[in-house]
Amino acid sequence: MLLALVGCQVLDAPDVPATLQAENAQIVQEATSIARSAANDRQAVLSTAEASMTEVARIQQTNLVLLATVRASDPPDQGVIVSAGGSVPQLTPGQRWFTKTGVSQFINEADGCVISPQISFDADVSTIYATLRAFNIESGVLLSAQWEYEGNEVYRDSFVLSRGASEICIWFSIDSSDTEFLPGNWAVRLFADGFQLEAPESFVIRAPDPMMEGPN
Repeated sequence: MLLALVGCQVLDAPDVPATLQAENAQIVQEATSIARSAANDRQAVLSTAEASMTEVARIQQTNLVLLATVRASDPPDQGVIVSAGGSVPQLTPGQRWFTKTGVSQFINEADGCVISPQISFDADVSTIYATLRAFNIESGVLLSAQWEYEGNEVYRDSFVLSRGASEICIWFSIDSSDTEFLPGNWAVRLFADGFQLEAPESFVIRAPDPMMEGPN
């Protein structure tokens, strides 16, 4: 009986190579599954990154569109055009056009337009006018003039336009009661709602001619 029992135990012993082979196959399968899962995760990460970059690009494009929209609705004074002369182009709604017409001793009292602009004046001049012509301008615009002598401000004047017009002559004046007309270099800067209408208009006040003063 002992021999039979021992023989049965030998017959029932585990198949070690088969077990190892099965375990190896399972390990390979799990490793393959892990690698496949990692590849899927990597692909998912890449897809998520691509989707995020696409969304960022879409947001940036939207921001550009919004910025363009904001710029398109900027206040009309961003469309101010200034000219020293010449013809007037076709203006868009809300777009102003200013033509500086010079400085002079005279204006037309009927329409305020300049007469005989000049770049130099005698020292005994009583009044000097700075003139311009405005197109497509609305009421309520603040217009101002800054008069300068040798680069320093000596007088400033301003007013609010009481009525709009498709075309209008505008003038400012300075006289000897506002400041002394000293000989030298002068200039006047014109502004509309604080926006300087380009370069100042320069002129000269001549020194008195000693030969014309007569004996003391």
